[in-house]
Amino acid sequence: MKKTTIFTLAALGMMTITSCFRDPKHPGLEYMPDMAHSVAVETYDESKNTDIYADGLSARTPIHGTIPFAQGALFGETRHSAYMPYHHPNTPEGLEAAKADLNPMELNEVNMAEGKRLFNIYCAPCHGEEGKANGSVTLANNHAFPMSEAFSYFTDVNLAITEGEMFYITQYGKNSMGSYATQLNREERWKVIMYVKSMQAKFKAENATASAPKAEETK
Repeated sequence: MKKTTIFTLAALGMMTITSCFRDPKHPGLEYMPDMAHSVAVETYDESKNTDIYADGLSARTPIHGTIPFAQGALFGETRHSAYMPYHHPNTPEGLEAAKADLNPMELNEVNMAEGKRLFNIYCAPCHGEEGKANGSVTLANNHAFPMSEAFSYFTDVNLAITEGEMFYITQYGKNSMGSYATQLNREERWKVIMYVKSMQAKFKAENATASAPKAEETK
């Protein structure tokens, strides 16, 4: 009987010693420790295996300036990636060069509809859904934050802005408008510009029709 008691107390003591560790990551004996603690290393973390890389890193960092392959938005025959860098610097010379850039997006109903959707989210609050500088920001709080005429797409100055210049402005911002390069990727900004240009084209057509002399007036 005494032996049984001694063995029982010894077993309880061993269980207590082996199971009560202060470190929560090491609670004691584990049935399958390799399942609970993966031996894999995270990308770019230091690895204990220096036989592969002398600096201990688990993977090589990309070469400076590289972009993801076959990822992001690819569109048109030009196959531009949404991650492609913008090569025009934020300088007067860069702006002048950007004016010659053309919208690489295909003009179709799908791209136009997406451009309108994005426009109403990111641009309409200031420019207005009709592009007349009468958005919700302007109308709020009894016109506490009125937009100047420059926010209308139908001024002579803005009607003359090229697609490339518009993209340059979305990249770097201009006057009270900030950059949208972090809010919209390249493809999305070109779609918005496509929609804005369609609004301007409609405005020009309507004004040309209104200003055209009637047949009776030309007699």
